[in-house]
Amino acid sequence: MQDAPAGLSIVQLIESGTVDARTAALVWLTLERHGSVLVAALPQRAGKSTVLGALLDLLPPSGACVHLAGTAETFAFLRETTPRDTLLLANELSSHLPIYLWGAQAIRTFAAVADGYAIAGTLHADSAGDAIALLRDECGIPAAQLARIDLIVVIQVTAEGEQITERRVAGVYRTLPGTAGPDTAPLVTWDPTTARWEHDGGAETALAGPDLDARATLLTDLARRGIRANSAVHAALAEFHTSKMNGVRP
Repeated sequence: MQDAPAGLSIVQLIESGTVDARTAALVWLTLERHGSVLVAALPQRAGKSTVLGALLDLLPPSGACVHLAGTAETFAFLRETTPRDTLLLANELSSHLPIYLWGAQAIRTFAAVADGYAIAGTLHADSAGDAIALLRDECGIPAAQLARIDLIVVIQVTAEGEQITERRVAGVYRTLPGTAGPDTAPLVTWDPTTARWEHDGGAETALAGPDLDARATLLTDLARRGIRANSAVHAALAEFHTSKMNGVRP
């Protein structure tokens, strides 16, 4: 899964205060278990693609990934891939450029997700609720299919004039059934009064299982040891995945 252009590593994002290790581990496990994740932020240059790329970089390289071609997508992958083993990567869910996924192609993509594919992508929205409303009301994706989204990661920025001075994952939300469906519920929120992330530990454990603490500890340890460059992080993750495959406790 490490074929995208190298950006910042997840350890560098942890060190910069963009995300904490437990939140990164939560999204990591969700993606690794074939869950669907969207990263949302309203302004340009908020770091959506950077955050998503760093999270995808945590996955084993053996995973199958289809990079969707936006409005030019032919869906040939439907004949060539197995849904339960394939992650669909949307550069952005937006009508702004032909390379972005929108309209009929987005609707068909989410129909594929309903058939067992997973999706990861970004979009412009200020909250998890706004992200759902945008896809449902403006793009026309059926609410039942949007309920297949497992996590919505929301990034907020601090700016001085036009200069962004801080980027931070302000919340991670899961989807829940709703009357206009789906509703969203917070798993992680940033508390500016305490300057820390607040986690719904019970809900996180129910979603991610007992592996969550081990993944968070691994990422925290990499940051503590100064293992931050992409190549070094990849090597550490390769060792982790090999140990996991061999049944060795990392």
